[in-house]
Amino acid sequence: MTANATAAETLAAMGAFVTRTLAEHPDRGLSPIALVATLRDVERVEGDLLEGAAVELGRRLARLHGLPAPGFPCDFHLDFRAAGDRDLALHALRQAQRLQALARPHPSREALFLLLGAARLLAADPLIRPPRPVLALP
Repeated sequence: MTANATAAETLAAMGAFVTRTLAEHPDRGLSPIALVATLRDVERVEGDLLEGAAVELGRRLARLHGLPAPGFPCDFHLDFRAAGDRDLALHALRQAQRLQALARPHPSREALFLLLGAARLLAADPLIRPPRPVLALP
């Protein structure tokens, strides 16, 4: 197997995750501004574990949608500014898994918002979710 095949499989898996999440997530209709604010609140609740990942995810989504970036009243030990969008989304997904494991047997609402934020950020990546061709009208 070549590196290109592995990369293509990874992109395809990410695309399937994005499609499934955006179609089935219970909060899929949440507006971008509400999701950004919610991610900031998730950071307030789970900051010891997330170390700024939710806020940075919110900042990237805000920039993507032309919204003001959310502020946060403290600095973090981890700095995600240099991470690419895919790397940040994958980190958020790993943190969502950790939150869900800590919340068992109950679902973690915070983990669900991280999943939605990661899916929306990945959905903007043209390699993961290519733009649909525009059909010309005759």
